[in-house]
Amino acid sequence: MVKPDSISCEEAFLRARAQKTRIALQRAMILSLSELGMTELLPPARRLLARLQVTDRLIVEQLRHAVEARRAASPSVEG
Repeated sequence: MVKPDSISCEEAFLRARAQKTRIALQRAMILSLSELGMTELLPPARRLLARLQVTDRLIVEQLRHAVEARRAASPSVEG
C-alpha cells in the first residue's frame, strides 16, 4: 500500500472510485449466487467482500490525507 503522503488527490480519488466499483460488483455476485441457490460459494464471496471493504477504508483514509495535504499546501483565501 502506498503511503498517504506520496499519493495525489486525483490518484486517491480514482482508487476510491475503482474500489467502490469492485465492492458493488462483489455485492451483485453475492446476490446472484443467492438467487441461484449456490450457497456453498457464499462464504468465500462474503470473505472477499469483507476484504474489499477493509481496503476501501484504507483507500478513503489515503484520500483524506491527500486532500488535507493539498489544503495545507494551498494558500488560504480569506474574504
